[in-house]
Amino acid sequence: MADAWPDVAFDAVAFDEAIQWFEERVPMTDAIRAATRKAIAERAFYVAGVAQLDLVQDAYRALQRAIRDGSTLEDFKREVGPALVSAWGESVDAPSWRLETIFRTNLQTAYAAGRYQRAIDPDVLNDRPFWMFDAILDERITTICKACDGTVLPADDPWWRTHSPPMHFNCRSSVMTLTEEEARGQRGFGTQPTAKAGDGFGVIPAIDDENVIVWADEQINDAPPSLGAIARERMDR
Repeated sequence: MADAWPDVAFDAVAFDEAIQWFEERVPMTDAIRAATRKAIAERAFYVAGVAQLDLVQDAYRALQRAIRDGSTLEDFKREVGPALVSAWGESVDAPSWRLETIFRTNLQTAYAAGRYQRAIDPDVLNDRPFWMFDAILDERITTICKACDGTVLPADDPWWRTHSPPMHFNCRSSVMTLTEEEARGQRGFGTQPTAKAGDGFGVIPAIDDENVIVWADEQINDAPPSLGAIARERMDR
């Protein structure tokens, strides 16, 4: 399948915050993620339907290069596509589309985390205390993002806790910061659409205040050896 979104580009400049968010993910398999405590599982990077941890790590590193260096979807498919498709076997009907979904959703989430960190900088909040949900209005827009497009609310409004892009797989929406004057001039000022994000989406992809994953000794000891090694590597950085 050719690239379904040839006209869509990610940020030209790699956000340090986006890189940091992604590098705080811990590669693990579905089974490991299901067996870990909630605090760890929420920081997981995993590929559904892949049981080999080394292959999950390969996919993680390929996405890491995309965020750090700007490598493309085609690079990702070439580097890890054949191995992932082989691991999925007949369980995935459209493996090329699944690869694209993995690539775009992870990059979009990382960039969303980077934008969020910049948007909550005290100086930015002081000048631009309102946020606007900005969707791409074309034939590929979902009903979720179409309903939320143009919504303008204060940055601290609870609505953003459940309606922050990405809102679903392959979401292309983002959040813009606005001055109060700009905000009051928007058609969606003060609205709160009830459309719900897809499962696992809509939450603010924030970086922890400590900017590290906190692993208790017993949690590392309970983890499989390969996962424990990854955790210790994160702690030693």
